[in-house]
Amino acid sequence: VLPKSVDNSNTKYFPEIGNQGSLGTCVLWAQVYYQFTYEMNRMRGTTATPENTAAPNFVYNLLAEKDASGTSAEGNYAILKSQGVPPITMVPYDDKNHLSWNADEKIWREAMNWRLEDYKDLEYIGKDGKEVTSPTDSDLVEIKTALNNGQVVTFSSFMNSWVYGNLKTHPDAPENAKYEGERIVKYVNGTKGSHRMVIVGYNDGIWFDHNSNGNVDAGEMGAFKIANSWGTTYSNKGFCWVSYDVINEKTAVEGGYAGSGRVVGMSGYTT
Repeated sequence: VLPKSVDNSNTKYFPEIGNQGSLGTCVLWAQVYYQFTYEMNRMRGTTATPENTAAPNFVYNLLAEKDASGTSAEGNYAILKSQGVPPITMVPYDDKNHLSWNADEKIWREAMNWRLEDYKDLEYIGKDGKEVTSPTDSDLVEIKTALNNGQVVTFSSFMNSWVYGNLKTHPDAPENAKYEGERIVKYVNGTKGSHRMVIVGYNDGIWFDHNSNGNVDAGEMGAFKIANSWGTTYSNKGFCWVSYDVINEKTAVEGGYAGSGRVVGMSGYTT
């Protein structure tokens, strides 16, 4: 039996919300800045100060193309496993210079102290036969177990196609009162803007009225809390809720939003 909610962003191990700026570094911010920083500090019992926060630029500049486009999840994990990454105090983030390498020997030596042992891809859910229909759905067990074990999980989605709503109070969903007015993703309308982010927790008590009938219906309960890399002005001070139903390729709520193009990939790892 898993707890009804968990939020790993409230721990001392999770870094402050950052902003990737104009570069295509969302994968770096998700996997290096957020996930790897969090895991390293959790393992060491240290606080995510700038001195204990991984530098996304260091890895991106090793992989970047001239057009400053994005990188792959696998490529970033490969650098973290083989070369490691130094703290952001040694390589400050710069979204205007992505082609220069760091030649200082001290930076490379320090990076060797921050390396990944391995990572694990989570099972894809939301397709035919794996639809999430309730907060107690067995298809959620793997990802919710990882979050309860203290891990954070990276994922990709078509963010420019996200459609948002706001949480409202309801007597049958008392948890909503704590977060009234906060933004939640209610469905994905297309396949534009592939973007990598981090799931930091979940709350089975969050409700959104997917079919707009004013009732708390099956499939409408539960949401993940995600951290984005667009600064604190994005949604809920840099975070956002994503309804469990958004994971499904087709809504599991009767009369719910049709949408298309759901979450496209997840992975969690241990250091």
